Amino acid sequence: MEIPNLGSHRKGFMPLSGNYGFIFNFEAKDLELIAHELAHGAFNLRHTFSDKAQHYFPQNQTANLMDYAGGTELWKYQWDLIHNPESILFAWAQEESEGTYSLPCLGWFDDCDDVLKILETFRNARIKGNQVKINGQTKTEERILIANSIKVGDTDYKRVRLIYKPKTEDHTFNPTKYSFYDQQFFVTDGSVDWQRGFVYYKDGEELFKILVDDESAKIGKLKEYLFGDISENEEQKDDEIDIEQIIEDTKTATQVASKYTSGTACNICVRSALYIIKNDSVLFPETGSGYNDPNNGYVSREIQGYITPDGRAIYIKSDFDNLSNKTKLNERFVEISKTETEDWAAYFQRLQNDADKGIIIIGVMLNSSGTVGHVMMITPGGLIEINEQEQAWGRSFVSQGINNVPRVLECGDTDRENEAPLCRNVDRRGAQERLKWYKYTK
Repeated sequence: MEIPNLGSHRKGFMPLSGNYGFIFNFEAKDLELIAHELAHGAFNLRHTFSDKAQHYFPQNQTANLMDYAGGTELWKYQWDLIHNPESILFAWAQEESEGTYSLPCLGWFDDCDDVLKILETFRNARIKGNQVKINGQTKTEERILIANSIKVGDTDYKRVRLIYKPKTEDHTFNPTKYSFYDQQFFVTDGSVDWQRGFVYYKDGEELFKILVDDESAKIGKLKEYLFGDISENEEQKDDEIDIEQIIEDTKTATQVASKYTSGTACNICVRSALYIIKNDSVLFPETGSGYNDPNNGYVSREIQGYITPDGRAIYIKSDFDNLSNKTKLNERFVEISKTETEDWAAYFQRLQNDADKGIIIIGVMLNSSGTVGHVMMITPGGLIEINEQEQAWGRSFVSQGINNVPRVLECGDTDRENEAPLCRNVDRRGAQERLKWYKYTK
């Protein structure tokens, strides 16, 4: 399926049976454009290429006023409609494409129709198992489409933006092979532009972005609408993921940490687990750090990554707090926030469900005084039921009605566990107020 031209093409707009219309960049030669738009609004005339027209002709193939070829002709059935217009209910539910979408946008001076068509292209391609094609362009600047107060599916959004960086060649790709996107940019007027949504890469460079300017929960709504139910997409990947191997890999990560030090090693455990599972050294310090390679008799070798030196948990926490300015981290991680409609039990269950499907979930936090960092990773196997005897921190959860907590890779203090309860080294208040979770998206 091919994405429609992203350039702005609209010169006028008037809905069927509408009382108001608009002409953009009017010139004297555009008199037929006024007649065209008035025919939509005053007499309910449809395009000659509309599938609802009485007589269908391909676009730009006639000299009719209701085509786009600049003609002025009207045919008998159109004159009949002018003298006896069809009655159309809910006229504002229709837009230039003549009723394809129901009440999609309230922003008149935007690109609502193009945005909806392109989003539907992505959705239809996913449903039919097709690829999406973007035509190559010779321009090098970003092309941006904006839709304000837009309704996609059953959800209203404050604003949706599509950003396309043209290339000289055509690109075809699977619409479900996106990455989550969450970056902050400082605008020249001093404001901040948060860009959250989905991004497609080609040869390591951004190609196309779908951004949601609304509460974070709406991103999940758009994800479900465009790319299918969240569990549906992840289930498709289950066959490719060996959950038992992930559990073994996290156990191996504890052994790597023990070879490295007998002390606190949460950062070493987690970065080693990510490296073993995904072959990604991103959580190693920029200046490099020793890694006791389990594939070579635990012989130590130096590995470099992208964390602020010297790679302790407190620096990992600081770097994740500054995610928008940490390019390599930002390309790989997106925060998983608790929604307003979730209680803590549901939030923990959602995190664990992702981990049980093989998704890497990293947690970072500081202690109550802000002097020590801690990092962990949720491991597959389901939530762990706890009781008041599960150390002091278990009581802090159970006393608040939280009886099940995520299963984590825990290497704080002298513990070395790959399936420990979250409360092993974290109390309930710390988990709720200071601990943040991030999904690895590569």
